Amino acid sequence: MKKIKVIVFDMDGTLTDTGSSTWTVAHEAFGTLNDAKPHKELFEAKKIDVFEWGVLDISLWTRKGVTKQDLERVFQNIKLVEGVEETLKELKSKGYKIALVTGGLSVVAEMIAKKFGFDYVFSSELAFDYDGLVVGLRRMYDFETKVDALKEIAEKEGIGFDRIAVVGDSSNDIDMFKKAGFRVAFCPDSKELEKVADVVVNKKNLKEILKYF
Repeated sequence: MKKIKVIVFDMDGTLTDTGSSTWTVAHEAFGTLNDAKPHKELFEAKKIDVFEWGVLDISLWTRKGVTKQDLERVFQNIKLVEGVEETLKELKSKGYKIALVTGGLSVVAEMIAKKFGFDYVFSSELAFDYDGLVVGLRRMYDFETKVDALKEIAEKEGIGFDRIAVVGDSSNDIDMFKKAGFRVAFCPDSKELEKVADVVVNKKNLKEILKYF
């Protein structure tokens, strides 16, 4: 294996410790969780794709008059997994570049990326009008589009996938794991993810990954 240059992190459940996705946290905060459930059912029944699912969910927030500022308030004190700050700081001090690739909400991803100095961030990007009102969805990241993010990182860095490591916790990360040169399943909720991982970390402290980098 060639020397790893970029370490890619999932966000929901890997860096954040909310017990659910940032989408669910937002629905709970805005009182739209029950109204969103039929959208998930349509997706699981393969009647809509993941982007259409996201558009339907966001339309609930638009009708509620949710703004970017509202989202920022909900997530301003989001709970992070233990050891996140120390781990990211040490990885950067060792010369690694760090990337965030997540299906989670862009508002949260951008806040975390700015706080910890991520070199790349790819997230489900919301659209806002001039007053900050949530009006739509620009892009959604899932299995396939997460791999697209990996490709973009590799191209910009001028490296192969074998020099990229991925740290994630769910089945949404499986396609990235299959491409990456080194794979860490962090407190995984998917047996399928464990099968394609090089390392499985079951202690919920991100500093546990440092021994591998």
